Amino acid sequence: MDLFVKTLTSCALFRSLSVPELEEISRQAQLTTRQYARDEVVAFEEDPCAAVGILASGSVHIQRIFPSGKLITIETFGPGDSFGEALVFSDQSTYPATLTARENTTVVYVPKTLILALCSRYPNFLEDFVRALSNRILLLSALASGQTLVNDLLDSDDTRVMLDALHRLGVNRQRLEGTD
Repeated sequence: MDLFVKTLTSCALFRSLSVPELEEISRQAQLTTRQYARDEVVAFEEDPCAAVGILASGSVHIQRIFPSGKLITIETFGPGDSFGEALVFSDQSTYPATLTARENTTVVYVPKTLILALCSRYPNFLEDFVRALSNRILLLSALASGQTLVNDLLDSDDTRVMLDALHRLGVNRQRLEGTD
């Protein structure tokens, strides 16, 4: 199994696609890889985002550097995790934080055009992609100032990961009376 197929297989975005489908995508698509050394910047805050990145190996910190010099690690991603899903489709497709390799890291990049083609061709891929976007929205809305009410959360591994990330960031979560 080549690096592209192995990486896509490990990513939740591609879980609904079979190995033969992923092999076909790997042969026909313009997937690229990039290797990063420990502490090398994968993307600076405000860099343009033109593709979804999937970690094939290693790990990255997603960090925000404030004018005061304070550095906050928002999340740490490892093999199979993806980044940039919402960014590639936004009007302002730039990274809102800096991504730095924690160790020697390999990233597979999936271009926006391929994501669009996969969404058109595979309804299950579209559903997984929208689920990932929804969970990122959950995370971002909770980081907004004031209170945010989120109804009917999907009970999934992705949701639990996002809720755990919110907890680690110090975001308080309260279950309203009369809800599950």
